[in-house]
Amino acid sequence: MRIVDDQNQDFYRTSTSCNTSIDRCKQKILINPEDADNYDRLSNLYFESQNYVLAIRAYCKSVTLKSSQYLPEKLIDWSVEIAQNGDFDAAILGLQKVLLFNDRSALACFNLGEIYRQRSQFDRAIKYLLKALSIDCSFSIQPLNKIAIYFHKKGNTQKAIKIYENIATIKNNDGLIWYNLAILSKQLNRSKLTFDYFLKAFNYKPELLNDRDLIDLGNDIHDKMGIDALIDFKKKTILIHSNHALSYVTLGSIYHDRGLHLESQNYFFDALNRLQESIEKCSKFIAMYLGWSESRNTQISLDRKSIDRAELIKAIKDSPDSEQTIEMLKTFIDRKAESSIKSESIDSESAISPPDGFHDNTRSYVEASGESQYLAISPPRSVHLKPAISININIPPSLSVDRYDLPETFVSIIANGRACWSGNTSVKTLHASAIITPENKLLSDVSPSFPIPILSKPLPPPDRNWVFHIDRLPSCTQFDGSIAVLAALASAEEKPSSNYFHWLIDLLPRIGLLQQSGIHFDEIDYFIVDTPLTDFQKDSLLALEIDLAKVIDVSQYSHIQAQRLIVPSIAGKLTHATKWSCRFLRTAFVRAFKIATTTAKTRLYISRDRAKYRRILNEDELLGILEPLGFQCVRPETLSFEEQVRLFASAEIVIAPHGAGLTNTIFCEPGTKIVEIFSPNYILPYFRILASEAELDYFYLVGKGIDCLHLRSILYPNLMTEDLVVEIDDLRALFDLAGIA
Repeated sequence: MRIVDDQNQDFYRTSTSCNTSIDRCKQKILINPEDADNYDRLSNLYFESQNYVLAIRAYCKSVTLKSSQYLPEKLIDWSVEIAQNGDFDAAILGLQKVLLFNDRSALACFNLGEIYRQRSQFDRAIKYLLKALSIDCSFSIQPLNKIAIYFHKKGNTQKAIKIYENIATIKNNDGLIWYNLAILSKQLNRSKLTFDYFLKAFNYKPELLNDRDLIDLGNDIHDKMGIDALIDFKKKTILIHSNHALSYVTLGSIYHDRGLHLESQNYFFDALNRLQESIEKCSKFIAMYLGWSESRNTQISLDRKSIDRAELIKAIKDSPDSEQTIEMLKTFIDRKAESSIKSESIDSESAISPPDGFHDNTRSYVEASGESQYLAISPPRSVHLKPAISININIPPSLSVDRYDLPETFVSIIANGRACWSGNTSVKTLHASAIITPENKLLSDVSPSFPIPILSKPLPPPDRNWVFHIDRLPSCTQFDGSIAVLAALASAEEKPSSNYFHWLIDLLPRIGLLQQSGIHFDEIDYFIVDTPLTDFQKDSLLALEIDLAKVIDVSQYSHIQAQRLIVPSIAGKLTHATKWSCRFLRTAFVRAFKIATTTAKTRLYISRDRAKYRRILNEDELLGILEPLGFQCVRPETLSFEEQVRLFASAEIVIAPHGAGLTNTIFCEPGTKIVEIFSPNYILPYFRILASEAELDYFYLVGKGIDCLHLRSILYPNLMTEDLVVEIDDLRALFDLAGIA
């Protein structure tokens, strides 16, 4: 489409197909050319007939005639829709008109930059995207990041660095920017800048740094800042990367050299306990520990079947990578781990008897009690799932169910109620909770335990609950005031967990139910959650206006009683996303992070190459197919929570092996295509349910595994850990079926 200057354009020129309404409106304008409303109506008519340039000009004329302050939202929305319809020139015209009226419209700048980026006009794109960021730093840096990556891949590293430096002058607390600057500076051998940038990246987003980065940064800190700075760095590292064994070894060595033998011993023990998953890489660390242990005359209690210490040290020295040495290390570590387990007994005077009965549902209890409250939110409903589409002829049983029922949702306030989580009991039952009335009765419908039946399978009977199979409950902590129970599947006995899927699908929607119940958050003294908070959990709670000072977790209090125990139901069924929970989460976080509607749609491939299991073994081959189609390889665990929400809110296609990263598809717009890749022996419906309830288009592909049952049982004794291979021909066939080109 050719764009000409206003003064040379016949304002009323239209095609011969102009409808009667447009002609009448033009006649009214000829009679009264100062009537702004007529121009406004004409602009709407032109827009409906897809005469976009004329629509924009008529709308601008109406704005010029009006004395009221100009509101650009309509023209921005029009421009976005015009771009989605493929008329980029008209969209650019509309957004430029917005900036003529309001040159501080960050939203117009952002969308204009995105359109120019799509058209590979990168200098203009950079100009407008930086301007959007300078006006409102909450806007996403991802488009600029993509442009920088493009220039880097094309060999123009200096240009990429310049883009990141410009971003950093506006948004200097973004760890991703400093990390990318560090990587690029390292490639150009700029050692001083590399150190400064890595240090800033570590301060703002330490999880981005991999093992090699941490080792190099630690060496530089030691050389440039001294041993005390290195100690502080290593301590901060293990707070973020709790399994970074080398940091424990380094601290153990430093304290040993300083003669602080108790501290040294503790750090070496911690290092030893964290080597379980990567023994092959850690023989030198073991040798260092054993040598230190020998020098201190420290004996480790091993039984007669354990290996000889001198023999192990000799094996590590002579052939650290041999299978025999690795097996010896495994035996040593297994014995050490067993000897380090502490047995904690429950004080019989403070322990409490488990419930002596149960109520089938909270509603019946509240109606009979007279003191507690029951706030109904939504009635029971039936769920009808959209079909799961694949090239596979035989549909896996777990994906074949197309209907199931959900119970009603509610918020209950139990006067003097108790809440207890598994752990510190005579039976090691993980992932379970119990809500107990003052009369010592279990409320069954708000006391889930793992595993949770999927889809149409019924819940186990209440008398199967874990609290009926233990002798005593741990001592109870009394709280005055109100506590809201957000934790569901939790264990006070396990190490802290931060399961992304359960946090978003099971826990956060309970906050939405609290909001709908009418209970004000300032009336709640504490919120109890599953685990000590990670960064993404803090970010999500803050976005939902939860005061972090009020948050406690079950590792601190495994059994509590409150004057007012506020217990939301699950928002439907545990592990099952619902239409309401999908809408609640997407709306809440899009609004909280001020995510703008954008014409740019991304294609995402979620990699699990940093996971310990369920990896795609031929991922390089797979990326060779996906990248030419415009797919971006992402690792959600390297992004902040806000970055994940922004990235998936702009996606048009998401492809991923089964894993928690797919939880982010809850932020995708309706109609987004989801392709889930399964290992052949571990196929679960969680993300098919999410996709259906979020109105996404769901496709799946079953990869190839190990056919030999015996070999598979050795390599993958737990089926959920099985790695897989994607058959490229199968993927192409699925793309044809899904219309992905």
